[in-house]
Amino acid sequence: MPKIKTILSEPKYIELLKLFQNNYIEFAAVIANKSPTWQQRLILSAVQEKGSRVSVSSGHGTGKSDMTSIIILAFIILNPESRVVVVANNAAQVRNVIWKYIKINFKAICRNLPWIERYFELNEREFFAVGFKGIWSCIAKSARQGNEEALAGEHCHTYLVVVDEASGLPDKALQVLSSALTETHNNMCLLSQPTRNSGFFYDTHHRLAKTKDN
Repeated sequence: MPKIKTILSEPKYIELLKLFQNNYIEFAAVIANKSPTWQQRLILSAVQEKGSRVSVSSGHGTGKSDMTSIIILAFIILNPESRVVVVANNAAQVRNVIWKYIKINFKAICRNLPWIERYFELNEREFFAVGFKGIWSCIAKSARQGNEEALAGEHCHTYLVVVDEASGLPDKALQVLSSALTETHNNMCLLSQPTRNSGFFYDTHHRLAKTKDN
């Protein structure tokens, strides 16, 4: 049986990494045809940093789900053998909302880079690199009350946890997810409407926020 050709043997991919691996803003603008707002540019720039912990408080109609999909696509495409897990109270809702934008934006990327389409696959449950299903991939998980330990067990040298509507998740779930971030390029991005004035997400904007004194 012939060996499957993966994107790692594609010279155009190496050039793509040279141009955009350290510039998610340009990837969004040039490759995904986006015009990020200044707030979205701050998020993209922060998330690309190794070991980043990013927390975003946002209301309705701000393009949060669309930009979340760009973050996911950039992280997966620009980091070989990486892993992204998208967590929310309801994994099906993640697939219905964020997955919709992943589909739309991956099509835009493929129009600009027609060669890349044969190296990645997108189904209703997973976005993954051909030849690396379940490894170099993005999946969705639910964070059900009382079953937070089910979120444990995810580890990868290049790993991003995206938490949608983080304010509504149990603190224990966010603590379990945080405890898996043990390597240099393990990142976390929390996004949510600010629905309560206590808990882990609230603390990331106050007690745990990076300031000149913290």
